[in-house]
Parts: sequence; structure tokens; C-alpha cells
Amino acid sequence: MRLHAFLYVEAAVIIAAIAHELGHYLVCKLLGAKTYGVRVRLLPIPAIGIARDLTHVPLKDAAISAAGVVANFSMGLCLWHYGLPVAAFWSLLMGTMSLIPIGQQDGVRIVASIRLHFAGPCFSQNSQS
Repeated sequence: MRLHAFLYVEAAVIIAAIAHELGHYLVCKLLGAKTYGVRVRLLPIPAIGIARDLTHVPLKDAAISAAGVVANFSMGLCLWHYGLPVAAFWSLLMGTMSLIPIGQQDGVRIVASIRLHFAGPCFSQNSQS
């Protein structure tokens, strides 16, 4: 019984990660950003990553970063509607955790891109102090 529960949760997390990265990938292609390489890690925590170039257009970068979160929230709501609350929980949790602006999470890129769009760059590489 415990093994079945573990496999169900593990499958839910992997599917949520795939949906998250697929959201990033589809919006990259829609906005014309370059993507290259896919990184997959299954243990100890499943992770999938798509390497991409920044578009140097802040709102495009924010949209690409937010796409994974939107995919997780959409999938979570659909799973909840169809009676899979545990899978929905993991998808919603992954989307929520991705919004935290720490480290390499999507929240960092969203906040930085929006700040860059409205405030401009704070430091110039060519400025002399």
C-alpha cells in the first residue's frame, strides 16, 4: 500500500515538472526565443530543465518564466476538477514554490524582468566610478 502511494506521488511530481517545463518551452517557441538542451534529474527530487537564451526584452522573459507557473496552476485545477486531489496538490505546490523569488526559481526572473522593464538597468557595464 505504501509503495503504491509513493509511486502515485512520484508520478504526480514528475508529470507536474513536465507540464511546468512544457509551459516554458511552448511560450519560448511562441515568442521566438531560442531553446537548447533539456536536463532531466529523477533522484533525489525529480527535476527537468530547459536551457534557453534570454530574449533581452524584459516582458518576454517575464512571460516565459511565468508560463511554467501558469501551466502548473492550470493542470492543478483540472486535476482537482477531475477528482485527483493529491496530484492537483503537487502541481499547485510546484507552481507556488516556483513563484518564490529565491535562487534560480521563476519568481526571481519574473521580478527582475518586471523591474528591468519599468526601472531600467541599475548599473551600466561601461560606467566609471
